[in-house]
Parts: sequence; C-alpha cells; structure tokens
Amino acid sequence: LVKNEKKDIQVKRIFDLYSFKFCVDILFHTMDRLVMSLLMMLMVWVSYGKGDETDEKLQMGVLKRPEHCVRRVKNGDVVFVHYEGKLADGTPFDSSYERGDPFSFKVGQGMVIQGWDQGLLGMCPGEIRKLIIPASLGYGAQGSPPKIPPGATLKFKVEMVRFGDSDADDEDDEEYPGEDMGDDEEEEDGDVEEEGDEDEAGDEGEEGDEDEEGDEDEEGDEDE
Repeated sequence: LVKNEKKDIQVKRIFDLYSFKFCVDILFHTMDRLVMSLLMMLMVWVSYGKGDETDEKLQMGVLKRPEHCVRRVKNGDVVFVHYEGKLADGTPFDSSYERGDPFSFKVGQGMVIQGWDQGLLGMCPGEIRKLIIPASLGYGAQGSPPKIPPGATLKFKVEMVRFGDSDADDEDDEEYPGEDMGDDEEEEDGDVEEEGDEDEAGDEGEEGDEDEEGDEDEEGDEDE
C-alpha cells in the first residue's frame, strides 16, 4: 500500500509538472502572438501617420531657375504670376495663360489659398515652380464647386512674371529685375528738362513785355 501511494504521488507530481509546463508554453505562445500583433498594429499606425503627415504638407519643385536673381519674393510683395491649375487626376480647372493676363496679389495677406502664400516665397523673376497643395492648404473640405471638389489636392505650375515692393502702389511697383527702372528715370529727367524750357520761355516773354511797356511810357513823356 505504501509503495502504491508513493507511485501515485510521483505520477501526480509528474502530471502536475507537465500540466504546468503545458500551461506555460501556451501562455508564452499566446504572449508571443499578442506581442507580434501589437507590434504590427504599431507599425501600421506609424506608417499611416507618416503618410497623412506627408499628404498634409506643401510639396514644391523648381521647373525653371533663372541664371541671375536680383531679389526674392517676400511677404508683403505684390506679385504678378502666370499659372496652370489641375486636380490630382490631371483635370485642368483654371489657367491665366488662356486669359492672357498674369494674376496679381499681395503675398502673405490671405488674398489667396495658404498653399500659394507659402509656395511663392523665395521665388525669383522668371522662375517656374510646381506646387502640390493638400486640401488643408487649399480649399479644404468644402472645395470650390463646381470645378474643385471637396478635399481636393491641387497641382499648380506657377511662373513668376515680376513682383514689386509692398510700399508702392500696384501700378507704380518697383519691378524686378530692375532694368526697366532706368527707362523710367530717363523719361522723368526728360520731363523736367521740358518744364525748364517752358519756364525760360515764360521769363523771356515777361521781360519782353516789360521792355515794351517801358518804351511806351518814355514816348508818352516826350510827347507831353
């Protein structure tokens, strides 16, 4: 009886040991799978988050860079640009080239979408840029019907025709490059010279009238 009891105890211990080992294996196996699942979910979440961040940023590229740049566009400058606007699928929705006149606005004053205020900074006269503007920097969730749908990403080709100082009026802006400024100064100098000639002619006429009046007065005195 004692031997049988010892055998039963040993069998039970062995059974308990294997049962514990089995439970531990299952637990570790489950934990491994759980950890792997969590890691995969974390990687997907990080990748998705980075994708959203990239989509929400303004993307720029230079299509044409001029050899010389006198000055670059800054906030407050009045710019004159030609542009072509397309949706993400390539559908065109606007073009200043078709109208024949460049579009003008003051940079950084909220007169255009944020993507333009940011994307035109630092441009040189004659430079051409490509802008990819997310909806958050464009027309947002509401879009601009009927041509621009809600949440649309916009693609622009923008050519900087010229820009001027913010302190001047739109029509009298100092243009860059400054080659045209010399012609304006010459014209102004010419106008000043013409005004001087007119003043001299006027002075001579007044002197002539005074001489004639003086001669008439002397003749009158002699007759008396």
